[in-house]
Amino acid sequence: MREYIIYEVKNDHQPFILGRERLLEELLAVEGEESAEVRFLCHEVDPDRIMFQLRRRMDRRFPEV
Repeated sequence: MREYIIYEVKNDHQPFILGRERLLEELLAVEGEESAEVRFLCHEVDPDRIMFQLRRRMDRRFPEV
């Protein structure tokens, strides 16, 4: 099973991050999500909201499951 980590880049910083995803990946690898830079660039994501959206999309695409 794969594990995914979702980060939402703040609107003000999206032009800076887009195309530089490797920079964000390196920040996360070195300092993790507790990094001051990551907190500055990204919003906290509500995991329940993500699960709700995923289930809703999956239910529409795979109603028989």
